[in-house]
Amino acid sequence: MKKQHFIWILASLLAFAGCDEDKSPYAPTGGEALRIDASVEEIVLDPANNAQTAVTFTWNRGYTYGSAVSVEYCFKMDIADNNFATATDLEVLGPDVFERSFTVEELNDLCLERWGITPGESARLEGKVIARLTADKFLMPGVATTAFDVQTYELPSAPLYLLGDAVEVDGAALGWEPSKAVAMTEEVLSRQYSYKGRFRAGEYVLPRQRTSLLPAFFRGADASSMELCTDAEGTRLRIDRSATYRLVVNTKRLTHTLVYYPEYESVYMVGGATPGDWTIEKATPLTWVEGTAQFVYEGPLVVGELKFPAGKASWDAPFFMPVVEDCTDLTMTGVQLVQPGGVDYKWRVTEAGNYRITLDIDALTISFEKR
Repeated sequence: MKKQHFIWILASLLAFAGCDEDKSPYAPTGGEALRIDASVEEIVLDPANNAQTAVTFTWNRGYTYGSAVSVEYCFKMDIADNNFATATDLEVLGPDVFERSFTVEELNDLCLERWGITPGESARLEGKVIARLTADKFLMPGVATTAFDVQTYELPSAPLYLLGDAVEVDGAALGWEPSKAVAMTEEVLSRQYSYKGRFRAGEYVLPRQRTSLLPAFFRGADASSMELCTDAEGTRLRIDRSATYRLVVNTKRLTHTLVYYPEYESVYMVGGATPGDWTIEKATPLTWVEGTAQFVYEGPLVVGELKFPAGKASWDAPFFMPVVEDCTDLTMTGVQLVQPGGVDYKWRVTEAGNYRITLDIDALTISFEKR
C-alpha cells in the first residue's frame, strides 16, 4: 500500500512539473515543424527567359510562440551537400515573409560566378530557411532545407580590352590608339575579366572592341564602379602610382577592382635562426598581405642570424638586410635591399621564441614582435 502511495505521489509530481513546463513563456503554443519546398525538382535554364522566375522557395510558419518570443525568417542557398560553406549571404527577410524567388539570370549567374559551375553543366542546389527566435535567452532556431537540380546555360563570349596611357607594354605607354588595345582574360564568359601587368600613372578605359574607343566602360560613381558609355566619353579610370596591378572587372555588376603587387611578389627567410637553417632550398616563405608591400612571418626563431632573399629562394637573389652589420637590436626598423655581390649584413636573434616579423619592402621597414 505504501509502495502504491509513493508511486501516486511521484506521478503527481511529474505531472505537475510537466504542467509547469507547458506553461513556459518560451515553449511553442502551436503550429508544426518548419518546412521548405522548392517550386521545381529540376530546371533547365534558358537565356531567352532571363527575366522569368526560375525557382520559388516557400515555407510554412513553423511553430508559433507567445509574446515572449519573436520570430523572423532568414534564407540562404548553396551547392547541395556542402554544409552551406559557400552559401549566398544570409538574407534576413522578417517575420511575415514566406517565400524567396530567383530569376533565370540570377540563378545562372550564381552558378557560374559564385560556385564556378562550368557553363552548360548541371548542379544540385540547396535552399535553407531559418526561423530565428528572439527572446531574453538563447533559443535554438528552426531550420529546414530542400534541394533541386539546375542546368546552366552557356554565355556568349564577349571580348573586353584595356586602352590608355596608364597601360604599360614593353616598357612604354600603350596610348589611345584603339587598334593597340590589350585583350583582357575572360574569366566568366561575357561577365568577368582580369588583367595583370605593369601600369604607370595615367588614365585608361575598357573598350568593347579594337575598332573604336566607344562603346567602353568608364569610371562610375566611385573608384570601384564603372559605367558603359556608348555615345560620349565619361570620366576615365585613373592610376596615380606606377606599379604592377591585377585588374578585375565584372561587366554585369559594373564593378572594378585593382590589386597592388609590390616589386617582389615573394620574400623568403634564411639563416641559422630560421626553421630551414642555412639551406636555401628550405628557405621559409613569408606570407604576402594582399594589396600591400608587407610580408609577414609568424612562428619560432632560435638564437642565430637571418636575412631575406627577394623574389626567389636563391643565393643569387637580392637580399633584404639590416642597415648595420650584425644587427642585434631588433627594435631597429631600417632595411636595405642589397644586390648580389654587395654587403652581407644580417639580423641576429639573441633570444629564442615565437615571433611575428612584418617586412615592408616599399617602406624598407621591419618589425620583430616576440609573442
